[in-house]
Amino acid sequence: MLKTLVLGFGGGTFAKLCHHFFPNSTVDGVEIDPKIIQLGYKYFDLKLSDARVYNEDGRAFLSRQPPGKYDVIFLDAFQDVTVPFHMATQEFFEIVRDHLALGGCVVVNVNLRAKHNSEMSDTITQTLQSVFRTVKICKTESEMNIVIFASNENKIEKNFDGNLKYIDSQNPIFSELVFVQQNLADRTGKGIVLTDDIAPVELIGHRVMSDLLSENMKALVALLIVSLRKV
Repeated sequence: MLKTLVLGFGGGTFAKLCHHFFPNSTVDGVEIDPKIIQLGYKYFDLKLSDARVYNEDGRAFLSRQPPGKYDVIFLDAFQDVTVPFHMATQEFFEIVRDHLALGGCVVVNVNLRAKHNSEMSDTITQTLQSVFRTVKICKTESEMNIVIFASNENKIEKNFDGNLKYIDSQNPIFSELVFVQQNLADRTGKGIVLTDDIAPVELIGHRVMSDLLSENMKALVALLIVSLRKV
């Protein structure tokens, strides 16, 4: 049985996908916004059997759970510049680590990255590296997103490759897994270690967002110039 925890549960899409592709899984979901949970049941076909859903803060939830409980902890609570600092610090990731089962992995989705500014993802990765033995990153096809994998298991890539052999190539998830296999890498940027005392996530987020907007504005201006020339 694969025991999974989703921090930033949203409308429950991940839980439904998890059950679809991994029928032997159980899912606990934590979502701080009760209205989002209600929308999941109303519009996204979320069912009581899909997950045990808890309406509370993710860090508060973990603080009252027994250690060593989950095989996978998926953190999807970062939304652009809205990064809850208390769920991005060294102390928080220590709590996360203590709630992983032996060989377990934490997966963090960071969706704020500019073409020339990866400060947010670099900082989160650096903070994870201060806690976990192994940390890998996977840049997605979207310029905005990067997925970070962290574990105290030394052989997560070897385990990934071994498990991939058991996935049917006709399975819709197979191509996504191959993409991760081909793009999994060590971190190359720099970043600070966030702590409960110092975690300037708002400042970092606004710097990245500023660069992202600047890049998009340049692309828009270039497009307008080309369009005007055609006229």
